[in-house]
Amino acid sequence: MMNVHSLTMRRRCFTISLTVACMLLLLTACGGGKSTEPTPAATSSASSAVISSGTATSLTAGDLADWMLAAWSGVTSMRVVRGVLLEGTPAAGTPGNGAQSITEIDSAGNKRLVVTNADGSTSELLAVDGVIWAKGPWPFPAAAVGTPTAGGWFTVDPDSTKEDQVAGPLIASMLAPSRPLYSGLSEAQRQRAVEPLGTSTIDGRRCDAYRIPATTSTGQSYDVIISLDADHLPCTIETIGLGQGALETYTFNGEITVVAPEATPVS
Repeated sequence: MMNVHSLTMRRRCFTISLTVACMLLLLTACGGGKSTEPTPAATSSASSAVISSGTATSLTAGDLADWMLAAWSGVTSMRVVRGVLLEGTPAAGTPGNGAQSITEIDSAGNKRLVVTNADGSTSELLAVDGVIWAKGPWPFPAAAVGTPTAGGWFTVDPDSTKEDQVAGPLIASMLAPSRPLYSGLSEAQRQRAVEPLGTSTIDGRRCDAYRIPATTSTGQSYDVIISLDADHLPCTIETIGLGQGALETYTFNGEITVVAPEATPVS
């Protein structure tokens, strides 16, 4: 069987890595239609570095969501780089050391997730035509793991991960159709006031930043800073607070093709 061992030590370390990959999927409703989920490229250092004094505005989070929804029809592929922002990071908007993930979605809706774990190891996950392929260390239940191929790839049975608190949501997110960012906001979330923070250049794109103050169900405050380009597609999304932040950097409509590995089992 594949090297999915040590679900105690690896789970503890790997859960931190999955926080990077999944945290913003919960804060921002991702999915859908022609769009794809981004894979991380080189992380840009913009966000809070461009913050100027905010001005009063009637903009709401719902307005930003509607802008992105209108722009989504032009999206054919997406790449997102996610990294952890530790409190006290010297340069605001710069990811801290450790876990990072890259997500790519091609025009057919196939997805690739590559996670660089805190210990320096790499894990890769593919969702191609409804089939999940994995390589490297993953905290999957043993019953979910298929026989590895010569290249180290193995299939994952989604039904065998559903009761697992770590693997279940991850596999479900890989198989779910992609939807426009923030398309799943509740009415209360849509009414949250937005503060403009200024304009900056991120990876060659001129982007306007907006801050959305938010509160968790337990009363903890955090900020979401969304930077949108001239087409109203996200350049970056930064989450600050809760003891640990995250920075996502987005690129769209690149040459991305996600294919299944050669399914040659180990003899």
